[in-house]
Amino acid sequence: MNVRDFWLILHFTGLFIGLGSGFSLLVLNFASNKLSAAEKGAFMRTASILGYIGPAGLVLLLISGLGLTIPVWSSYKSIALFHTKLTLFIVLLLFVGLGHMLRKRSAGSPPSTLLKAITPVPFILGLIIVCLAVLSFH
Repeated sequence: MNVRDFWLILHFTGLFIGLGSGFSLLVLNFASNKLSAAEKGAFMRTASILGYIGPAGLVLLLISGLGLTIPVWSSYKSIALFHTKLTLFIVLLLFVGLGHMLRKRSAGSPPSTLLKAITPVPFILGLIIVCLAVLSFH
């Protein structure tokens, strides 16, 4: 096993942690729509731990992505899809941060309309980023 393999393992681990928790939150949010408002609030407060696990996966992706990219940047800098992927990763980080800010602001009260609207965005962005990664290195 070489250093690149180590970074790839960390990168894929961060990927499944980040996307997995985002998908789980999305499914739990839709599943909780059948609950009463009080039950949904209690349920989502319990499930909100996933909102902290996902960013941990994103941090792992960021660190391992730097470890994978820095040694070979000269060959990646001309790949437009790779730059698009990096830009969307930054947008993803902004959406996750916005979600955390809105969740903290609405603690104890029903989630805001904006929070409900952006809930699926990080997962969808994650899927697009994965597709761009595959196309970048095809």
